[in-house]
Amino acid sequence: MINERGVTAGHAADSPRRRGLSYDAIFFDLYGTLVDIRTDEESAAAWGALRAALAEYGVPYPDNASLRARFETLAEPIRAAAFAAHGAHAEPDLLPVFAGLMGCRDTALADLASRADAVLARFRERDDVICRDSQAAAQTSLEGNAAVRESRMDMARALAWTFRQASTSMLRLYPGALELLARLRSVGLRVVLVSNAQSCYTRPELAMLGLEHEFDRIVISSEIGVRKPSPAIFRRAAQAEGVAPAGC
Repeated sequence: MINERGVTAGHAADSPRRRGLSYDAIFFDLYGTLVDIRTDEESAAAWGALRAALAEYGVPYPDNASLRARFETLAEPIRAAAFAAHGAHAEPDLLPVFAGLMGCRDTALADLASRADAVLARFRERDDVICRDSQAAAQTSLEGNAAVRESRMDMARALAWTFRQASTSMLRLYPGALELLARLRSVGLRVVLVSNAQSCYTRPELAMLGLEHEFDRIVISSEIGVRKPSPAIFRRAAQAEGVAPAGC
């Protein structure tokens, strides 16, 4: 079996445990385990940096307090929906909050896309040249809406990263972390990251630290909606790797 990194995952005949090892996969935490980090998301510097970045996008906030209040207003329904779906161990993706700080109207864009879909459905019922030309125009409009949404999410990711960097006073690998991961993989074990984190913060940090290609799989809580210690996140990681919990 080939996983998403192009690494051959062990079949039953050549699994690590068939070769005398106790496990098939090792799951790692990130922060405080492989990476030493110090952050303060309450700091004036972090909110000031976010406010300055928003001003560059043409969205001014008069002070940090108003920005924080808007952030919490936008985050509240997202957190509530996540709690309703996953309970106390919910981990909502907060990237849409950063998009909302710019005044993004994703709902309006979704309405436009929905209308374009309806137009396409009507066009599919006819096959004359004029309709085919109109269908192409509608498809172009739909793709344009998707491009606008993606552009706004790119800006949201930039805002989130600005905030994260400004809130972080230290970020470093623990000595020997890379060597440990490489050694485990060299003996045939699959190495999986299972982290409680916001993906918009953690993905760039993995790249910065040279860790993004050191795992056979990366499972981040905000990407699946649930966090440790819920068994659900561990089950998701084990299922994705095709291993039984006892083999992890």
